[in-house]
Amino acid sequence: MNLEDILVDTLSITSEKAKTILKSRSTKKIVHKDLLILVFKREMLGYPEGTSIIHDTSTSISRVIPGYPPIPRLLILEKIRDIFKEEVVVEEKINGYNVRVAAIGEKIISLTRGGNICPYTHYKILKLYGEKLRKLFQDYPDLILCGEAIGMDNPYVRYEGYRDVSFDYIVFDMMQKREFLSIKKRDSIATEYGLKIPKSYGFYKPEEFRRIIDLSVQLEEKGIEGFVIKSMNNEVRVKYTMTSTNIGDIREGMRFFFEEGRTYIFPRVLREIFRQYELMKNGYNFGEEVYVKLGKALLEPPIETVAKTEKGEMSDEDFTLVLDDLRILDEFLQYMEKQKIPIH
Repeated sequence: MNLEDILVDTLSITSEKAKTILKSRSTKKIVHKDLLILVFKREMLGYPEGTSIIHDTSTSISRVIPGYPPIPRLLILEKIRDIFKEEVVVEEKINGYNVRVAAIGEKIISLTRGGNICPYTHYKILKLYGEKLRKLFQDYPDLILCGEAIGMDNPYVRYEGYRDVSFDYIVFDMMQKREFLSIKKRDSIATEYGLKIPKSYGFYKPEEFRRIIDLSVQLEEKGIEGFVIKSMNNEVRVKYTMTSTNIGDIREGMRFFFEEGRTYIFPRVLREIFRQYELMKNGYNFGEEVYVKLGKALLEPPIETVAKTEKGEMSDEDFTLVLDDLRILDEFLQYMEKQKIPIH
């Protein structure tokens, strides 16, 4: 069965449309062991970026795993009352990297946001939750877990808020086909199968946005990155980040200021402008403290980078991986080479 036939069968489209998709630069083909994968690099046919059409050549089973759609970002918490009409839940925004977990027949797969199968991530998730996931997918074969890989021992992100965690996987959403399960259903399944979900900060009516502003200050003091606000049926979702996250991201991005540039830095400055404005409007004033932190985040890292470059030193990032199987390390190094990511 070739890719054209697989697309026609799984997406219910014509051969002509399938041929057009295969010729597009907006798709990429991946071969991972027995799996043949076509990934959408942008939204196509109503499917989000990162959508993967997967065919298991050993069993001839095919399946579409939709990409996780981007969550709109909220700049002003007061706008909650315009976005939501009924009660909402506020949950911790997990700071890691996005991973979807699903089953293709009896095989469990782990897909990054870009539709790749990272050997390290897949190995760690199965090591932690393999038996639970096998039972889950026996009972719910069409389920797709949408979660975040966290911890200090991973090859992509390091967040000090999880410095006591080596590696873990938190499920923040569940999908069946392209429909999200309600918060109640997600929580029920997670509890039944022993999966972790984000911490809940309570339920609020949209007109209680001032309570959520107060909550954001309390959570900031505890070092929480941000939160996601969801309708109870999980059809509407928005995310909000704290000052520590906005400035922390700026500091990290300015280490590689020629690579990240203003498309990365400016939106984060913008988020902080609106956060501080709304806090001041509601009786909080962290102005001077934030101004100093933001100035340091913008200037200190690039100056350090320039100084290192002048000395002929390399600006890079260090990551720690914890493995008890060197074959996975070999697979991971080959994977990073295919991604054209240099490792020293």
